[in-house]
Amino acid sequence: MCLYPRFKAFLHMVRRIEWLSPADIYILQFFVDHDIVLTPKVVAINTEYDQSYVGKRCRTLVERGLLERPNRGQYQITAIGREFIESGLDPDVLETDRDESG
Repeated sequence: MCLYPRFKAFLHMVRRIEWLSPADIYILQFFVDHDIVLTPKVVAINTEYDQSYVGKRCRTLVERGLLERPNRGQYQITAIGREFIESGLDPDVLETDRDESG
């Protein structure tokens, strides 16, 4: 498993955000590092997670506004997803943003 430098810093957030899994941090970091539209297959190959699990997590991240789906089976990072990874966006802000958007 590839270890991103920021992963350990985000582990406390995984415990604070019920829906966020440790894999989500790897997946989001991969999207930040590769600012392109990606499929779960490509992410899975490069993060060593199972493709179906990556697809499931990507759908959850879309529901939470951290990824978007420009086409079926394709995903890209959103501004809030990028901010969450790059600046350590407060988990409470994620929940507030979700409540306001829907």
